[in-house]
Amino acid sequence: MPGLKDLAARYGDQGLVLIGVHSANGGEKMASFVKEQGIDYPVAIDRAGKPTVSAFAVDSFPDYYIVDRAGNVRVADLPNRALEATVQALLAEPVPAALPAELAEASERATRKDKRLLVLLGTDDDRAAFNKLSRLDRALRRELSNEYETVPAPLGGSLAVALGVTATEPTAIALDAGGAPLGSIAMGGLDRERLWAFAREHKVAPGDAETILAGALAQATKEKKRVLVHLGAPW
Repeated sequence: MPGLKDLAARYGDQGLVLIGVHSANGGEKMASFVKEQGIDYPVAIDRAGKPTVSAFAVDSFPDYYIVDRAGNVRVADLPNRALEATVQALLAEPVPAALPAELAEASERATRKDKRLLVLLGTDDDRAAFNKLSRLDRALRRELSNEYETVPAPLGGSLAVALGVTATEPTAIALDAGGAPLGSIAMGGLDRERLWAFAREHKVAPGDAETILAGALAQATKEKKRVLVHLGAPW
């Protein structure tokens, strides 16, 4: 297995970023050691109380944790022998397309709450008519509120262009949380039944509780953690 400096040199231009964290114990020697070893990637000292060690449940040194491009911890407590192969596998994953700026905040909320995005392309009057339709039916209003993050945008604007939409009439577009289009429907002449069917068709499919729990238990066992189960409504 190559050393970390070799790893940084070999994969740095492909997107690999190394960050070292030195334990608080002996941290006063860290700066001189880094200089002596010619380490050119960032190395920090864990604070007193070991918050980084505790947060990552570190049980040995050295230990490796791999974070993907989206900021998610993909591999924890990685064995030394598997480090390079894991780096190669994650770097080989396709880079996600850049999300239009107008969707960034709504996308973050949708990802956190397991929702879809609903882009309403049209004028303020078009959106007012759409919202009036949803307010007339409690079940429909609740479905849209619980399952979608709504994003208003003008026809022919930058968001429409980024999504490749050439529609000339008011249009509602369902996207997944990452901004990938799922389907669209004309807002003009829309009735309750068609909007209800559209909303139900493109919402996030409910997860299987037993499958999710089994996966969480397996991951918790691997990472030496507990599982916290929250029972309640998805919103």
